[in-house]
Amino acid sequence: MSRFRWLAVFASAAVSRRRPRRLRRWQRHHRCGSGSSANLSGEIAGAGSTAQQAAQEAWVANFENENSGVTISYDPVGSGGGREQFIAGGVAFAGSDAALTEEEGEIKGAMKRCEPGKVIEVPDYISPIAIIYNLPEVEGLQLSPETLARIFNQEITAWNDKAIAADNPGVELPSTRITPVNRSDESGTTQNFTEYLSEVVPKVWTHEVSGDWRSRVARPRPAPQAWSKR
Repeated sequence: MSRFRWLAVFASAAVSRRRPRRLRRWQRHHRCGSGSSANLSGEIAGAGSTAQQAAQEAWVANFENENSGVTISYDPVGSGGGREQFIAGGVAFAGSDAALTEEEGEIKGAMKRCEPGKVIEVPDYISPIAIIYNLPEVEGLQLSPETLARIFNQEITAWNDKAIAADNPGVELPSTRITPVNRSDESGTTQNFTEYLSEVVPKVWTHEVSGDWRSRVARPRPAPQAWSKR
């Protein structure tokens, strides 16, 4: 199963109007799509998706190499945290695995925060979501969407369940109990994953599509132990 996600949220005016501490002439540079400029200087901060962290760090390094007067930081606090900081005015851009929505006033808040400028949402990063499992004695485990949904619904509780056996013919499966693990914070990965299950097996996965794990299933764990993001 793979589900692609991508997004960077920028505040066009919020960056350029705070001169000289913020990037001077940033807005002009962004619109023209030009390369390096010796006239660029200042600091700019961003926050958001942990899945985008490596890409963000690479982009920052390349940009700073060509613009020695610029310092850019990116805090991988998660998609939800990045959007919250952006809307609150704490950062100039946010990396998010899910777009801003009207729920909980995200779009309205972002528009207000960016006045008199505009909110700019740019697709900039693509990455699959991979489900990981801890079963050393089994390689290449296969799980159908329905089986996967039933595992996270805690309807399937052991690795040798008939449904998993049917997905893996000829494979010897242990009777080990399955402990599903999910993100405990708001996450774009969670939103994309639950949206995938809702679209592919809606009769099995009847929970709300959300960045918060609101169903009765699974056991919350700190963000790094959720599931693979690359």
